[in-house]
Amino acid sequence: MSDIFLPHPSNPKSFCLGPRTYENPTDLISCEANRIPFVSQDIDLNSWADCLRAWPNPPESWTTWYSRVAKAHMPLWQELNIADALSLSLSPLDKDENLLKTIGYFWSDALNCFLFGHGPMTPTLLDVTMITGLDIGSPDPAAHRMVEVTFKLSSKTDCTNWSTYMNQHMKTKGPVGKKEHTFFLNLWLEHFIFCGPSLAPTKNYLPLAYHLAHGNHTSLGKLFLGETYICLYLMTTSLLSQRKLRTGGP
Repeated sequence: MSDIFLPHPSNPKSFCLGPRTYENPTDLISCEANRIPFVSQDIDLNSWADCLRAWPNPPESWTTWYSRVAKAHMPLWQELNIADALSLSLSPLDKDENLLKTIGYFWSDALNCFLFGHGPMTPTLLDVTMITGLDIGSPDPAAHRMVEVTFKLSSKTDCTNWSTYMNQHMKTKGPVGKKEHTFFLNLWLEHFIFCGPSLAPTKNYLPLAYHLAHGNHTSLGKLFLGETYICLYLMTTSLLSQRKLRTGGP
């Protein structure tokens, strides 16, 4: 978590960022620019080995399942502002290793932004909604207030990867009920949106999938951006402490 900006008690015009005090924002940016890994660490691209394994390319039969569920629930997806992001999951996504290996070196874990030569930059909610179409205006349900899911995933021994997951939960005929829709959205959230590091199905996002399947508006764009910030923070703090990078998804 980033430090908090507070007025300095002896000088109201200055401010503190954690244990450090700055006279103005320019001093802050200059000091923090010297802390980013690009300046303070030797670049070691080998530290990225086996870090981003959870790459969100569509598993086999995903397109078939998407087509089946979309016929029944496209109007609901459009109402919830997830239709565009769901359609993006149909296309393979190229993995730019060089870009991903270097971008973390420019992230400030204190300012939550990239510090480049021309100034600070950071992804925003506007970027998220323009690129993905995800909702950024609806409230997010508290985890402890979400409705309990009335069914369970297949056991881990029977469902060790996404292919077996789809074999267990994807139907080929008949109506698409709430249960199948929930399992479909669970795969989408875990594999494409949040890129879980397990490379296999989990129940981490099942309550959220169940919530969406019942037509509840949710600000997924905020959750998506928050996960992006967490990923960048973990990347940078690992580089600064010279620990092996283990961030899960991209």
